[in-house]
Amino acid sequence: MPFTPVLSTVAETISVAVAPVFLLAGIAGTRNVFAGRLSRLLPVEVSVSVRALPVRDELLERSRP
Repeated sequence: MPFTPVLSTVAETISVAVAPVFLLAGIAGTRNVFAGRLSRLLPVEVSVSVRALPVRDELLERSRP
């Protein structure tokens, strides 16, 4: 007697097999958003710290006796 799968069993098997793909796609998308925001944030932080160096040196000179 040949095995004839029920349509609901086939649909459930496909949905269970495809679910990890959507999970990985969501994780990859979130990681890309974070990487993009971090790449925009770091140059701003570096430029601010470079501009603050002369002020820091001046404050250090003033604080020395």
